[in-house]
Amino acid sequence: MFCASWCAAAGVFYVVEMFTNEAAQEHHHNQLYTAELRRISQEEHNMAKKVEVQVLDRFAGFNRGY
Repeated sequence: MFCASWCAAAGVFYVVEMFTNEAAQEHHHNQLYTAELRRISQEEHNMAKKVEVQVLDRFAGFNRGY
């Protein structure tokens, strides 16, 4: 699952990604496009704010099945 949101008050984009399991998360983490985003954010410093990655534990949620 992937969801991107914009908080105008804070001037921040939030991206939430959910994976089936840790292996799926690791697979995504090792893709070339993910590595390129990390490189750009760390080496080129061309984003307005530093990219922060946090791993969270899901405790609730629902899917309406649209």
